[in-house]
Amino acid sequence: MAFESPSENMTVMAKRRALEYLEKGDLIGAVDSMVSDLSKDSSRPSVQQSMIGMMGMELRNKPNLSEKDVRDFIKGFAD
Repeated sequence: MAFESPSENMTVMAKRRALEYLEKGDLIGAVDSMVSDLSKDSSRPSVQQSMIGMMGMELRNKPNLSEKDVRDFIKGFAD
């Protein structure tokens, strides 16, 4: 059995919630959910939290944002 760190648990939960928004067609909500949940993860260094926020802002402001773009963003985080 592999040990999961709190960060891994938070990432799994964040991905699940974000994918729920995505399945409802709420692309921006999915990005915002992922960023919000990961920014609450106190085990992540603050610089990493900031970078995740910047990546999310860049993505949500992308012209012609697609479901694939958002799904790739969500799934791109290691569990």
